[in-house]
Amino acid sequence: MQKFGKSKKIFYSVIGCALVSLATIGFSSWIISIEDPEKNFDIHINVDGLSFKTVICDISLENENETINLGPKNVSDSGIVSGDGEKEKLDIPLTGQLIVATEELTNIKSLDFSIASYSDGNQKVDHNLIESGEIGSDDVFGRSNTKNYYYLEAETKTIAKKDLVFTNYSVDGVQVDGFQVANLSLNEFRLKYSSYFEGKRPEEFYTEKLTALRNDFIDGSGDTTAEDYLSAIAQAKKEIDKMNDELKSLTIKISVTR
Repeated sequence: MQKFGKSKKIFYSVIGCALVSLATIGFSSWIISIEDPEKNFDIHINVDGLSFKTVICDISLENENETINLGPKNVSDSGIVSGDGEKEKLDIPLTGQLIVATEELTNIKSLDFSIASYSDGNQKVDHNLIESGEIGSDDVFGRSNTKNYYYLEAETKTIAKKDLVFTNYSVDGVQVDGFQVANLSLNEFRLKYSSYFEGKRPEEFYTEKLTALRNDFIDGSGDTTAEDYLSAIAQAKKEIDKMNDELKSLTIKISVTR
């Protein structure tokens, strides 16, 4: 059997998504590609070496040229929210393996997923995050200026170890002593809209908010004025434009939690 020397470290895998275009019909389109594994995984497997990592998360796209179509839609001057909802696609099927040293297996708790948006290789500023300081004290859509918000999130945030099936790890049919592997087929992995839209599709979120303000103004049952309603429409347009501007790339962050 082949045996690998090992040092105890946990490494993260990152899938980079390169922007192709922002379509003019109301949704943004990305083509998703895998970056250089050496940069993402820092994986070096050497027979009888001394640098083998005790946990390797090796995940890639199931379809090499996978794309997603991201809303939101259009807000008219009269507050009507519309768009190409049927063209929205947030599915990103993934496949891969989680390889763990047997002695480390009891320490593994889960495989976790999160979404970020970085630009120009800057891993410090996440444009998928809207910090509390960016939210006004009188946000017309009811957001709090004491909370952080996100545009997008992974629909599946965590896969517990109990839901992973580990078997003996082998390379080219030869069993590797001391390692276990869980084969991953995440055919239904997808993104969803997050807390900035209360977990709803932007079209649904803005329609509900603007309709409530319009009815409040028409009924005269509240404090909403015509100016408030028109200001909310302008704010919805501004937020949609800002999201499309901020999300110029996407990164699926996949980590192994101990």
